[in-house]
Amino acid sequence: MEFIERLLNEFSSHDLCGEYKDMVLDAGNHKRKLIDIATDSNGCEYISEHSLLLLNIMPLNELSSMFEPYANGRYISKHRNSKGNGYDSMLICDLVGDIEVKTTLCLVLFSDVTIIVPKNEFVTIYASLNSNLKIKAEENAIVNVNLYDNSVCESIGNGKVNIQINKQDK
Repeated sequence: MEFIERLLNEFSSHDLCGEYKDMVLDAGNHKRKLIDIATDSNGCEYISEHSLLLLNIMPLNELSSMFEPYANGRYISKHRNSKGNGYDSMLICDLVGDIEVKTTLCLVLFSDVTIIVPKNEFVTIYASLNSNLKIKAEENAIVNVNLYDNSVCESIGNGKVNIQINKQDK
């Protein structure tokens, strides 16, 4: 539980709402549940904006090892409402190389990666912790990229890539 306590301590002073605090407490040390929270529609942006706080909890290599079973395509979070509608998301963490992304949301942390987005897909990417992205969006793919913490992005495909550089909360 030490990781959860340190996580909540770091993030509580940075506008972590009560609902998310309760979700994290509920998840406990269940890493899959923590990934689901971090990669939901609010979590991706929040983690990206406050990612430097993660470094106050533990070194990057330990964070990477902790969540490795759920990163880099090994796990897809499925976010659904009571009617079964929703979206999928994933975490890319400490990856060097290529990966195909077909999820609606993608959180990228400290990676040097070429992200391949297949034809006709729509993906929103949040990248932080000095990530270096090349986006290969195939025909009719649309990719929105939100960059934080000195992350950079280059479009190398035929699809549309919108890049936004964001201020990070330190």
